[in-house]
Amino acid sequence: MFQVGLIYGAVHGDGTLTVGPGCLIVEPSSGTRKAANWSGVQVPTATGFQHEGDEVTVLLSRLPTPVLNTRVLVRADGRTVSAGVPPWVRRRLLEALERSGFRVHRERRWLATGESAVTPWP
Repeated sequence: MFQVGLIYGAVHGDGTLTVGPGCLIVEPSSGTRKAANWSGVQVPTATGFQHEGDEVTVLLSRLPTPVLNTRVLVRADGRTVSAGVPPWVRRRLLEALERSGFRVHRERRWLATGESAVTPWP
C-alpha cells in the first residue's frame, strides 16, 4: 500500500494506492472524500477507484521535483484518477505494478502532474 496525492475531477487530496495481483485500487482519505462531496464529485464505490484492465500508464517527471514526481493513471468507471508518489517511492511502485502482472507504460514528461489526463467530473 502506498500513500499518494490524488487528483480527480476538480479535487486535489490524499489517499492510498493498493497494488496486488491484478488489483490496483485508489482510495481517497476521509478528508478528500468530504472535499469531493462539497465539490459535487462522488467516489464511485465504497472502496474507491478500481483500475480496469491490465495496462497502467505511469507518468515520470524529468525535472527533479521534490514531491510527487511519479503519477499512476488509474482508469475506473470511464474516468481517470491521478495518484502521485514522491521520488524515493518510484522504484518500489514500478516493481510492485510489474510483479502484480500489470503492463506498465512509462511516459516521460517535464512535469508529471497528471492533471491533463484526469477526466473532469460532471
